[in-house]
Amino acid sequence: MTLDAAPANLPLVPPSPSKDGDSASWAFHAGIMLGCSAACIAWSWWAGRDLNWDQLNYHFYAAYHFLDDRLARDFMGASVQGYLNPLAYVPFYLMVRADWHSLLIGSTLALLHSTCLWLTYGIAWILLPAGTRHRRGLIVASVVLAFLAPLYLAEVGSSFIDVTTTIPVLFGILLLMKFQQQRSGGALVVAAGVLMGSAAALKLTNVVFAVAAAVFVVFAAVPLRQRLQLLAGYVAGGAAGFLLVDGAWAYRLFRMFGNPFFPWFNAWFRSPDFPAFNIQHHRFVAEGLADYLSLPIRILELAKSSYAEIRAPDIRFVALFVILLAAAAAVMIRRRARSPDAAELAPSAFPANRVFAAAVAFTLCCYVLWLATSGNGRYAIPLELFMGPMIPASVLAIGASVRVSVYLIGAILLVQAAIVNVGAAPRWLPTEWKSRWFDLDVPEVLKARPFLFLSLNKQTNVFLAPFMNPESSFVSLFGQVSLALDRPGGTRLRALVDRHQPNIRTLLLPSIPTRGAAPNPAVITFQNNILKRLDLQVDPTDCLPITLHDSVAQIPESVSGTSDPVKARAAEVTNYLTCGTVPLRDAIDTPEFKERQAKTDRAFAILEATCPRLFSPAGMVTDHVNSKLGRAYFNSDANVWELGGKLEYEGWRFDSPVPLGTVDALLDGRTRLDCGSIRAPDFGPGK
Repeated sequence: MTLDAAPANLPLVPPSPSKDGDSASWAFHAGIMLGCSAACIAWSWWAGRDLNWDQLNYHFYAAYHFLDDRLARDFMGASVQGYLNPLAYVPFYLMVRADWHSLLIGSTLALLHSTCLWLTYGIAWILLPAGTRHRRGLIVASVVLAFLAPLYLAEVGSSFIDVTTTIPVLFGILLLMKFQQQRSGGALVVAAGVLMGSAAALKLTNVVFAVAAAVFVVFAAVPLRQRLQLLAGYVAGGAAGFLLVDGAWAYRLFRMFGNPFFPWFNAWFRSPDFPAFNIQHHRFVAEGLADYLSLPIRILELAKSSYAEIRAPDIRFVALFVILLAAAAAVMIRRRARSPDAAELAPSAFPANRVFAAAVAFTLCCYVLWLATSGNGRYAIPLELFMGPMIPASVLAIGASVRVSVYLIGAILLVQAAIVNVGAAPRWLPTEWKSRWFDLDVPEVLKARPFLFLSLNKQTNVFLAPFMNPESSFVSLFGQVSLALDRPGGTRLRALVDRHQPNIRTLLLPSIPTRGAAPNPAVITFQNNILKRLDLQVDPTDCLPITLHDSVAQIPESVSGTSDPVKARAAEVTNYLTCGTVPLRDAIDTPEFKERQAKTDRAFAILEATCPRLFSPAGMVTDHVNSKLGRAYFNSDANVWELGGKLEYEGWRFDSPVPLGTVDALLDGRTRLDCGSIRAPDFGPGK
């Protein structure tokens, strides 16, 4: 019995037709690649321009922050995401700033993203070896199954870099599979390590795939000593790739903040400019064996998503795992029967070899590590594309007839296409294509004069920064991680305030639309309640609108339009607001309010100590929002609010707040919180 794959051509560069007649022709290679690119561009045209939340928060700003060298000028401008490695966002930023038509920008990004399918095609060419009946058809089916990954489709042609950074991940996997197939060429392993390290540097969540891909070296048919040497080369290549892509940016962050990954991992690096906790979103992370086993079923839900911010049902997870179980059962049955087939498998029964075994191990490792670290479907796009060729390859392992295999793969394709068509969201926030990506009207004074802009929303709206005066500064004062002068980062905040006085303005998307020249008094009060921590208040006579001619607001009331349904979409605008500030004249907190806040802070501390996973991180700034007092818990993606002495929990996936009792009852010990009871039906990974 031979355990190694039969040699196959690697279609990164179309090979010349071989004498055995099985290798793909140049025309077949070119047709697949052109078809992939055409399909991605056409899909992007149909899906529309994506003005997603993250783009308005940090995708556009991150590149500006990097290219304009704004580390000293801004502080937490896009909250924690503004300090992510910006390199992958630079192409999108440069195209927008060059005033390319939005359709051309989307098409260029879609063309780049289509290379993921080229690489998937190469992987399928190795997993489905020479001698397999209907091989070309199975390879095409593999690529189509990958293309139908709903979150891949949602990102194609958009500013998200999950799909962009999937390119080096898949390239690295392809090189490792080629090495394992040839059993020679240690340079391929090192090159794969460099690619994986680069992918992890561009987006840290890709570390999962860099770790899991080591199984291709572990499964290689070489002596143990050589295997260890190869693993060392893979790790060294990974370290080199990471330093090459992230080293300069990490050094700049370290010089500025004392943390090369600022603000990530600050429980370890202890930068004085950020609270001492490690950032990790818990909202999709698996919490037990039941979550690992049930996710493939929960992913099928059409009404909501169990692993992403948008609806993204996917039949392929459950199909692949069921097929793998069936294949394992078939292998065991054949071995027990001790039939000739159990002793030596024909070439068409290729899944018994080491390459397929390593691919199975890689798939399972990725799945477990992904759910243990994030569980967010956007961070699993390499796995979701890899499942494309894994499904046909796994079907072959069952040993069914060719007809049954074709019917099974065809059925999975049809169901996946139907479920994506019916239940998947094409974009996070789809809008029509326009001549400009950001159709903005910015007052001239904001372009002519520098200001310090204090963002007062969880959505920082800092995509506006490149359109303001380049000497302006931006701070996210309120939101994901609220800032205060007496908290970590307060020294930098004070320095920016002192530098720009009196030219300090707010920046927000008000929940109450502005009518006429003056904002609603409630909007002024909202701003003043937050600004008081800086001893500032709004100047109601100095408020200006900033208009985006698209509907992107999370709060519908912030969008104005026309009553004519035919013209409604074209006329919709999102109304941002910026107001000047003046020094706070009189204290606005009464003794009664100060006592209320002190009691509420003690109640928050009890909640955080009792249920540290639900209320993470502990000890954040207490915000005064309208009539409420509250804390934002970044890791939990949740808020707790106090109003009238009553506490409510507001989770990311909750339809309505969950009451937690009263402040007095919690402080007196009359309310004993059951952390599990807060888990409403829509809370947590898939619940």
